[in-house]
Amino acid sequence: MKKKNEKNYIHRHKLLVSLLLTIVLGILCMASYQQTINDVSELVLIPVSSKALGSRTIITEDDIQMIEVPKCVTFDNVILDKTELIGKYVQPYQSIAQNSLFYSELIADRENMNDANLFSLQEGEVAISIDVDMKTSYANSILVGHMIDLYFLGKVNMNQSTSTQAIVHGEIVKNARVIAVKDKDGNSIESDTATESNVLVVALTKEDAHLVGVAKAMGTVTPVISYDNISQKEGSDYFDLYKIKNIILGNSLDVTLIPLNEEEQNE
Repeated sequence: MKKKNEKNYIHRHKLLVSLLLTIVLGILCMASYQQTINDVSELVLIPVSSKALGSRTIITEDDIQMIEVPKCVTFDNVILDKTELIGKYVQPYQSIAQNSLFYSELIADRENMNDANLFSLQEGEVAISIDVDMKTSYANSILVGHMIDLYFLGKVNMNQSTSTQAIVHGEIVKNARVIAVKDKDGNSIESDTATESNVLVVALTKEDAHLVGVAKAMGTVTPVISYDNISQKEGSDYFDLYKIKNIILGNSLDVTLIPLNEEEQNE
C-alpha cells in the first residue's frame, strides 16, 4: 500500500512539473509573439530620400523627407537621424533611389570620400602620392593642410661610359601642400587615430610633379618637416636643391611631343 502511494505521489509530481513547464513555455511563446507583433506594428520616424540622388551628390535638407515605417525594417545599417546625413556625400559609383532608406555604406563625409575630384587642387597643380609609414609620417603627425619638404634618396649614374653609380640624398621640393592622408584601406587619417598612415597626397606644380615622378622611379621620396614649413615662410633656396634636380633629370629621358606633319596625319 505504501509503495502504491509513493508511485501515485511521483506520478502527480511529474504531472504538476509538466503542467508548470507547459504554462511557462506558453507564457514565453506569447511574450515572443507579442514582441513580434509590437515590432511589426510599432512605427518609427526615419529619413528617406525625397528624390533620386546620384554618385558624389552632397546631401541637403531638401533631399530628405521623414516617414513612419515599422520598427522591424530599421536594420543596423539604416541611418535613423537626418542630422547624420546633411552635408555628407553619396559614395562614388553608388546612387540612392527616390523614397529609399539611407544605408550607412552608401554615405561618406568629405574626408572619407575616395574620390580624386574632391582634391583641393589649384590651377596648374598636380596631385602626387607619396608612400609613408609610421616613421616617415612622423607618427601620423602629417595631416591635411600641412606644408612639407620632399627629399630624395637613391642611386644615379654618374658616368655613362663606366656605369658608375653614386648615392644622392637631398631636398627636391620645398613646401608641398598635403591635400589627403590615407591608410592602407583608403580611409582618411585624423590626428587622434592610431591607424598607420600609408599614403600622403600632395599638390605640386607640374614641373615639381615631373621631378618627383622621376625621383620615385629612381629611389625613394620621403616627407620632411622643416622650420620653413612650421613658420609658413618661404625658405631660401640653396645650390644643393638645383644640383640634385639636375642629377635626377639628367638620368631620365626628356620626351617632347612632336606634332605630326600633314602627310603623317593623312596616313
